[in-house]
Amino acid sequence: KVDALTAERDRPPALRAADREVLAKLLPVLAGVFGDGRFSAWEVADRVSRPGIEGVNLRLVLGGRSAHALGKLLARAIGADVGPVRIVRDGRDAGGVLWRCVANKSPFRGDA
Repeated sequence: KVDALTAERDRPPALRAADREVLAKLLPVLAGVFGDGRFSAWEVADRVSRPGIEGVNLRLVLGGRSAHALGKLLARAIGADVGPVRIVRDGRDAGGVLWRCVANKSPFRGDA
């Protein structure tokens, strides 16, 4: 019974449909830009203003979100299954939370 309660407590909250839609587009772009490296929401916001395809892609998927709003969105996405990439919290630095994109290995997609 304790295991069942722990599993219930640790289950990530359900994402709103709008968040899920944005994340399905955003996470693959973040993975393309940062690979498996760590990044902060502030670094993402900084790269939005850079010229070239990287900045264009980030501007398109972020839709004008601030670094703060992006950080909150990523925090809501922890543990959520929204596609081939998922987000994990990977520490902190002087600028705040660090994030990392990882491949989402789901037994439901046959890639376990």
